[in-house]
Formats: sequence, C-alpha cells, structure tokens
Amino acid sequence: MTSDGDASRKNETTRTLWLVLALLVLLVLALLSRCERQALRVASFNIETYPQKGAEQERWAFATLESLDASIVALQEITDPEGFAAQARRQLGPRWEVVFDRVPRGERESELDPAMPTLHLGVLFDGRRWTRIADWTHAATQLGNPRLRPTVEVQLRGEDDRELRVFVVHFKAGGDGAPIRARQLEALAPLVERARAEGGEVMVMGDFNSTGERDREALAAFAARTGLDWSSRELACTAYWRPERDGKRRCEGSALDHLFASRPPKTMEAKGPCESVGCEPGDRCPLFYDEVSDHCPILGQW
Repeated sequence: MTSDGDASRKNETTRTLWLVLALLVLLVLALLSRCERQALRVASFNIETYPQKGAEQERWAFATLESLDASIVALQEITDPEGFAAQARRQLGPRWEVVFDRVPRGERESELDPAMPTLHLGVLFDGRRWTRIADWTHAATQLGNPRLRPTVEVQLRGEDDRELRVFVVHFKAGGDGAPIRARQLEALAPLVERARAEGGEVMVMGDFNSTGERDREALAAFAARTGLDWSSRELACTAYWRPERDGKRRCEGSALDHLFASRPPKTMEAKGPCESVGCEPGDRCPLFYDEVSDHCPILGQW
C-alpha cells in the first residue's frame, strides 16, 4: 500500500517537474523571440537630391523606406537634412534619428551643378533598437578637393549590446572617375581598418559610383585589404541611367551601390524597381526613376 505521505511527495515531485518544464518552454520561447527581434536589416538608399523633385518624391521615398523594414539606412543626396529628419520622425516614428555629415550647408559645391544645394549623406536609424555613441565626418575621401564628399562614420550600440560602426560614402560620379574613386577607396581603407581593430562589427555602404571593371577591381582590393565581405558583389543593378545606343536612348541598369560587412549576410537584394522591373527596362525607365530616384535601395539581412 502507498501511504498518504508517499502520495503527497509524488504529487509534489510531479508538480515540480511540470513547473520546471513550463519554465524551460517559456525560456526557449523568449530566446526564440529575442533572436527574431534581433534580426538585423540594413539598407542604403541614394534618394536623388531629396526633396528637390517635390511632394511625390517625399511621399514615395518614405513609403519605400518603411517597406524596407530596416533599422539602419545609409542615406545619400539629401539636400535638406533638417527637413528630412523632421519628416522621418513624422513618417517612421518619433524615436527615429538621423546623423548627417558635419559639412556646413553651401560649403561643398555640387560636383555637377554649382547652383545645386549641398548633397549630404548620413545614417538613419531606429532609436528603439540603436543608441548613437559617437559620429565623425572624415575629410580623407575628399582628397583635398571640397567638391568631393566626405565619409560619415557613426558608432551605434544595439539593444542587445552589440556595437556597430557604420561608414557611409558617396564617391565621385562619371565613367572617367575610376582613378579618383580608387584613391577614395585607398583613403577610406585606413579608417575602416582602425574601426575593425577597435572591435565590434563594421559596415561600409553607399553610392560608390562603380561604373566599370576598373572600379570592381578596386572594390575587390578594398574588401581584401580590410577583411570585409563584399556583400553586394552579385547584385546585377542598383541604379538606372539613359545612355544613347545606335542613336536612341535606352534605360539600363548599373551596379553603383554597394555594402561591405564584417560577416556575410543571409540575403542581399536590390529593391524597388530593380527588383520589380529588372535591369533592362528598355526604352523607358521606371516611373520611380522620374519621381523618386535614379537609384534603388539595397537591403541586407543578417
């Protein structure tokens, strides 16, 4: 026969086992939830001379940013930094922050049009997930020429305590600019090497204006020197242009935008019309080209 005391101890042991099992299940669910929450999505987007194209550009640019679902976005060609920051808080949420280069407005002349407002670059990030530790504007990539653009570096700390250094660039444009772009990469490399030596993850992204094979050779050399993964290497196109072929203008894609990272992403994509229309639209470029930007956003996920 089983005594009342034995039965009581058995019931107590069973309850304890069930409690431990329930706690383990909750712990596993919490860990899975945290892993999902910490999935990292990072983008780069050259929003052509924002907001110079008008209200439609502003509307579609922020709709595009929202659709990316990225917690960090490298920005290029912003002509109204204060207006962009205010619009980001309105459209994306009050905790979103943006850090732009510290070049005073009007100090750096447009490379293409002296009448064009200064084209700023920066880092947009979700303040619920990231805290800015520090930021720097590096003149090294200007090569002593005020018409070239500096590099922005932002040091962020994530809610999971990971540290990330984000570098944003916008190199010289034009098919004949490859030698200068190679020098800009050479000037950028020591900055990245220093950041890597200090610890944490590093990402370098933006509009590299890589128009040909010479550029790609320089990008490969940069990746090898810094030890970064050239995450965007396989992207077929990230922007559109309209060259004249046999007396007719056609819309063609080109891979101008890139992302380098400490570790390879799970996925790397060109979004917007580069995804939905492709790299050879034909006689006409997508409406996005006219209304928003000649560049598509690129998106990596880790």
